[in-house]
Amino acid sequence: MKTDDFSVKKQFSRAANTYNDSAALQLRICVELLEMFRVQRAPETILELGSGTGLLTRLLRQAFPFALIHALDISEKMLEVARSELNDDRNIEWLCCDARYFTSLSRYDLIVSASAIHWMSPLAELFGNLQKLLAKGGVFLFSLMTSGTLAELRTVRERVAPDKMPVGKIPSFQTVCDALVAKGLDIASCRQVSYKEYYRNAQAFVDSLRNLGVNSGEFSRSVKPLSKNEVVDIIELYQQMYIEKDGTVGASFEVGYFEAYLKTKAPNK
Repeated sequence: MKTDDFSVKKQFSRAANTYNDSAALQLRICVELLEMFRVQRAPETILELGSGTGLLTRLLRQAFPFALIHALDISEKMLEVARSELNDDRNIEWLCCDARYFTSLSRYDLIVSASAIHWMSPLAELFGNLQKLLAKGGVFLFSLMTSGTLAELRTVRERVAPDKMPVGKIPSFQTVCDALVAKGLDIASCRQVSYKEYYRNAQAFVDSLRNLGVNSGEFSRSVKPLSKNEVVDIIELYQQMYIEKDGTVGASFEVGYFEAYLKTKAPNK
């Protein structure tokens, strides 16, 4: 398999029309993320990172009906899906770009992202850019996958093809904390939550990852690509090792939730 086949942009573009069908956990994370945001004054300007098909965008619009939203994603096809459902909203601007390099004359009351920032490495570079975009008293609210996510799949892959492990690792919770502080952001609140999702069988689990476009980037690519036989072996071994009493198979997700500010006194809640 070519390296380009693991491109995050390419895989998410391929998944644009299937993402929502497999995104029950992602939607739950969006809802729980917004429950953290309890400032007294509603934000007038919002920057959303990794907006994808608009799961979080729709919730933001419901919560803040008068806010101007700039929704960023690297996949134009993902944005097309989001536009199709929110195309009458003139206060949403859809921008196809990389959040690490995004610049704007605007300063945002709220910068927000759900289940996307772990793709935007290095985190220090991203956070350094974002702190320049926060308005005075602005809030940076986000969730991301952290180390331990899909631990079962990593275990199985290591058994089947120990010399073909992914070249990258999902950041740890502490790594995220350290990167925020290093770039001039105070952490007002944070927590790590463990989720367990269940699938009809191991093949359905792998299909779900493909539908979400998460079989991409440094978290999937190895120096030596997996063969078709190794992929089959991974699915079969996953089924054997992680089958539940009801015949389903489980997968673990570790999610970090963060609320941060510039290094000033946090707004009153």
